[in-house]
Amino acid sequence: MMRHAKLGTDAGRTGSLRMADLFRLYDWASTPLGKRETWPAVLRTTVDLMLASLHPMCVMWGPERIFLYNDGYAEILGARHPSALGLRTEDVWPELWDDLVPLIDRTFRGESCAFRDQPLTMMRNGFEEQVWYDFAYSPVGDERGEVVGLLNVTSDCTARVVAQRERDAAIERLRASEKRLAALVEASSDSLYSMSPDWQEMRTLQGRGFITDADAPSVRWMDEYLLPEDRTEVSDRIATAVARTEPFEMEHRVRLADGSTGWIFSRAVPVRDGEGRVTEWFGMAADATARHRALEQLRESESFMRGVLAASSDCIKVLDLDARLTFMSEGGKRVMDVSDFNAVAGCPWPSFWEGEGHLAAKEAVAAARAGVASGFQGYADTMKGNRRYWDVQVSPILGADGKPERILSISRDITDLKVAE
Repeated sequence: MMRHAKLGTDAGRTGSLRMADLFRLYDWASTPLGKRETWPAVLRTTVDLMLASLHPMCVMWGPERIFLYNDGYAEILGARHPSALGLRTEDVWPELWDDLVPLIDRTFRGESCAFRDQPLTMMRNGFEEQVWYDFAYSPVGDERGEVVGLLNVTSDCTARVVAQRERDAAIERLRASEKRLAALVEASSDSLYSMSPDWQEMRTLQGRGFITDADAPSVRWMDEYLLPEDRTEVSDRIATAVARTEPFEMEHRVRLADGSTGWIFSRAVPVRDGEGRVTEWFGMAADATARHRALEQLRESESFMRGVLAASSDCIKVLDLDARLTFMSEGGKRVMDVSDFNAVAGCPWPSFWEGEGHLAAKEAVAAARAGVASGFQGYADTMKGNRRYWDVQVSPILGADGKPERILSISRDITDLKVAE
């Protein structure tokens, strides 16, 4: 346990006194140093220099390594001030002593020691603290040239070290992030581009083969890559993004590297400097040409199928798995006298059939649910009450998983054949 500094009765509240006052009030006669007026000149000079300095300093004196310090060093001691004054250094810093004693001994042998960003684990306030210090040990010699003391000039560099470590960690995270981004960019088939803050100049473009690369910055990039009839719409969308400094997103046509017209989905974000100013826009563009061509082919196919269905005189219907009516072809509406499909949408299809046809329709639906196609013939009235005889084919419509998800029914009016029999 650390013993308290021996101060005279006039000391009062010692914690609030300056070190010069504590030195004056201290009972030095109780220490190996003896009364202050008997101190050798070199000790008095060293202490005076230390007390006059604003920089944290301490002195370790004599074979007992008696510990002396100034106001700047008092802050380093924390709760151990002012009790540390006049003690042996080993008693002041017991948790550091094993690490410090080799350095102290070297200094007392006449060797100066200096350390930067030295890690120390202190218990100065009753709990463990990890700190870092810069310090320099200098030997103090007497008139005979013998080392009788040590002067330590030190400074707390914990804040600097922690900040540097945080910066190093941030830089390492940034480097790792940049590596991941570079790998992602390399693996991506999307084109990459950068634009000036106002989008007037395209600075870079890696076309990835489907768009021509930009070999140099260009202010004519719209002429080179966009169709004339699309430029106004693209310009308007860009102007909105620039004015709001919000991400730009748009799917539009472009001239492809082979000279044909294609589609891209483009997205760009503003890149800002430390003061929040936009310095450039960085974007990626995905080739959407194949999807647009597939959609166009699908639209053409759907248009063709609508024409086929409209031309057919068969009644083509789609049912859900509960046999409710969800679709009827134009030809089917004609032969069934249906003027408004909404009037029959959702109706149970077997209810349209009479007698044996009703039972056959229910059996055909059950078979389709099980994935089996079937057929039957039977009577069913049109919406105007005209009794007709139908040849019916019922089959399942399979989903992506190969299971029935809807039912297709195709009915052909064979009333004339039935009558001819």
